[in-house]
Amino acid sequence: MSFPPRDPKEVEQAESRSKDFQVSRLLMNLDEEGCPICRETSGSDKRYFFWFFHENHGTLETLDALTRSLGFCSAHGAQAVLHPIAQSPLTAVHEVLARRIGPILSREASTRERGKDTVSVLAASDRCPACRNRDEAVGRAASFLAAGLNDPSGMDRYAHPGLLCFPHLQAIAPRLSAPVLGRILSVHESTMVSAMESFTNPHGITSGTSSLEWNDPDSTILRALHLVADNNKRLDLYPIGRISGGSPAARDPVGDFLEMLSNEDGCPVCTEVRRAWTEWMEWLEDAVPSSWEVKDVLPACPEHVWEAVHRGNAPLAVESVRKIVNAVLDQVRLGIEILAPSASPDRGRVLLRIGHAIWGSNRRLRVTRDIIGRPLPCPVCNRLAVARDRILALFFALLEAPHHRASFERGYGFCLKHFSRAMVLRPSPSVRAILAEVEAARLGCLQWELEESLRKDAWMYRPEAAGTEHTAWRRAVQRFSGSFGEGSG
Repeated sequence: MSFPPRDPKEVEQAESRSKDFQVSRLLMNLDEEGCPICRETSGSDKRYFFWFFHENHGTLETLDALTRSLGFCSAHGAQAVLHPIAQSPLTAVHEVLARRIGPILSREASTRERGKDTVSVLAASDRCPACRNRDEAVGRAASFLAAGLNDPSGMDRYAHPGLLCFPHLQAIAPRLSAPVLGRILSVHESTMVSAMESFTNPHGITSGTSSLEWNDPDSTILRALHLVADNNKRLDLYPIGRISGGSPAARDPVGDFLEMLSNEDGCPVCTEVRRAWTEWMEWLEDAVPSSWEVKDVLPACPEHVWEAVHRGNAPLAVESVRKIVNAVLDQVRLGIEILAPSASPDRGRVLLRIGHAIWGSNRRLRVTRDIIGRPLPCPVCNRLAVARDRILALFFALLEAPHHRASFERGYGFCLKHFSRAMVLRPSPSVRAILAEVEAARLGCLQWELEESLRKDAWMYRPEAAGTEHTAWRRAVQRFSGSFGEGSG
């Protein structure tokens, strides 16, 4: 059945009505406390997985996207396995991924014989499709809200009481006019100054507090944090506990990694990154109450500040929030000065006023948007990246010895995410070939288990008893997405 072509004017009018509805809904979110974009996008992951599991998991578009990204990221992989109907769809999806990527790994392994030092096609992977879906949802909401705020009647509703969190202010800034952006930055400056004044006690809300109820909506810490961090940040990904065993000073990094290398339970790089996270946060929990100098090593990105708060240690939570609020406040103030420098005689501001006179209004707006859009440098992000790359460098060195190679061949191998990262670091052709050989063997065995699980799910094979292949779908998520958290994978 074919439908008659629609009048272009009718299509345009329908699109205009839809846009007006979206703009009105975003502006209505400003009538409540909190970030309007957080409220609009809070269910994006839930909606993505609803449609993924009920309809989209078998489409060519979805499978191609997951192939290019080498599966979900760690956070969304951990979410996916918790879905009530996850087993059958994830079994089918990862069987396809294993079947597609296995031959690529086999070709990578053949470089050992050819002696070629070419860039691996697996060194570049796309963004996780669930992450991309969430970013697109934020982009759409930012676009509609910007359209409303650029209208004078819409701007009058801002901060009564709804306020954007800083990550979503960064998303909307490129879409705002200079006057509107200037007004919003001024509102955020005064609000953050008030939030900082509420930190009257250096180690918590009440004197002597040693723990924190992070989900208390009236918490001074959380009210400040909601201004500068995405309110939806709660990944349940990072381990909370402390490292068991002896003193870190007695640690043997090479010996510990060799032990992890032959372990069959999980990716040794994931294990090392998890250890680095726990060690760093333990040190901070001990150092902050002792009044040691810690400002330069506290977390500064929204994700890791949220995790610091969720650990329940009040001194660490307060100092982490204080740091990120100050960092955002400095960024906002610099943006305000670029747009309209004050008359202060301060030398730095004199230079800003000179730049203000030389630059045109369009350039000032571009520079302000660039300043607001800068990501906050996070020492914890840097530490985890260093832990990952340093352990891979150690792995490359160890694999030159035949007996260490044998340990690796007996072990788990790598998750696909860290295999891809290893390829980015360009190991020698022999190391790269061994890596690919082990990964191809592990993935081939996993593919067989996934196929067997799908086969036994068929009605005609119901007399056959289920075996360990029925847990292969969980191990497949761990193989592709990694297992950073204690309970993921």
